Amino acid sequence: MATVEKRQYEGGKVTRWRVKWRDGGRRDGEWDGEQFDYQADAKRFKALMDANGNRPSPEQLVEHRFGHLVAAPAVAPVDEPAAVTFRQYALSWLDTLVKPSVETKRKYRERLE
Repeated sequence: MATVEKRQYEGGKVTRWRVKWRDGGRRDGEWDGEQFDYQADAKRFKALMDANGNRPSPEQLVEHRFGHLVAAPAVAPVDEPAAVTFRQYALSWLDTLVKPSVETKRKYRERLE
C-alpha cells in the first residue's frame, strides 16, 4: 500500500508530493518512491499503485499519462555505412542519366579518370 506525503523545499516556498511504498509490498521491503509537483498527480499515481499491488508496468504508466516515469529504451548504436568514394558516386550517377549518348558517357568517364 502506497502513501502520499507532502514535502517542503527551499524554506517552505516549494511544495512537492511524494508517493512512497515498500518494494514488493512487504514490511521488510526497501522503501521506494516517486515525487510529483502536483497533489492530484500524486493521488492518481497512488491509486494506480494500490490497484496494481506494486509498481505499475511501463505500459500501464504510459496508459495513465505517467510516461515520463518510464525509463527510455537503450538505443543501439547504428552502424554507419561504408564511406562512398567520389568515383563510386560519379559512376552511379552516370548510370542514372536518361538516354545519354555513348560519346557523352565516354567523355564523363575520361574526365573522372
